[in-house]
Amino acid sequence: MVQPDTILLADDHPLFRQAVAGVLQQQFTGLMVREADSAKALECVLAQSPLPDLLLDLNIPGAHGFNTLMHIRQTFPALPVAVSFLIPVRGPAVAV
Repeated sequence: MVQPDTILLADDHPLFRQAVAGVLQQQFTGLMVREADSAKALECVLAQSPLPDLLLDLNIPGAHGFNTLMHIRQTFPALPVAVSFLIPVRGPAVAV
């Protein structure tokens, strides 16, 4: 497994970011975790160098779903991106 140096967690839920950061930092010693809670904050971090790996919530404030992902891929073609998003469900939770 390749050891990442830095990862950017772009999600508007602070508890989710905290939980993911904790798990990743347990797995990867010395991992630097950057955070963004909106599309604007994401753009600010991505404007800095070096570029981190990115875990992107498509529903962060200011984002436009897959258009945001397409913009990131066009602007930063070498940036590794993993996507996460939640779909609200009404009624009981169902395992899939």
